[in-house]
Amino acid sequence: MIRGTVIIIMMRKHFSGQVTLHVAQVTLHAAQVTLHVAQVTLHAAQVILHVAQVTLHVAQVTLHAAQVTLQVAQVTLQVAQVTLHVAQVTLHAAQVTLQVAQVTLQVAQVTLHVAQVTLHAAQVTLHVAQVTLHAAQVTLHAAQVTLHAAQVTLQVAQVTLHAAQVTLHVAQTANTGQLQHCIPYKQVLFHVCNCK
Repeated sequence: MIRGTVIIIMMRKHFSGQVTLHVAQVTLHAAQVTLHVAQVTLHAAQVILHVAQVTLHVAQVTLHAAQVTLQVAQVTLQVAQVTLHVAQVTLHAAQVTLQVAQVTLQVAQVTLHVAQVTLHAAQVTLHVAQVTLHAAQVTLHAAQVTLHAAQVTLQVAQVTLHAAQVTLHVAQTANTGQLQHCIPYKQVLFHVCNCK
């Protein structure tokens, strides 16, 4: 009766070791999957960071172009104002060249209008560039946050993988030890049965 109970206990320990080994293998597989997901997330974060940097560079170039356009528009406006002033002085001083002065005045007015439109367009472009720059900064910040989260996930996955490997090693060691204990006991039972 006692021998049967001992055999049952040893069989239960052996089965428990196999279950622990299976759980450790499943945990190791889950850790490997988590590590793969973390690596993919890290790669995606790096791509997003690169896109954000490119967007930021484009925004800076656009802002510079808008500033140059604004400067050109301001110079054009000043030239148009000077031309308009000259046309008015010429109209007042030269009655003989009245017709020519009127044409010059009309040209100056058109130039002034074009300069004002150009100035307005430059201001709109500058505003768009500022909005684009802000969006690029937001995207860059989001990419940095994503990259940090991916690095944290990668660290967690590495810790989980290490824990799974340790659990697997412990389970394998425990399972091997139980089998070594069971073999001498079976040999003893076989010897006792032969003696009887």
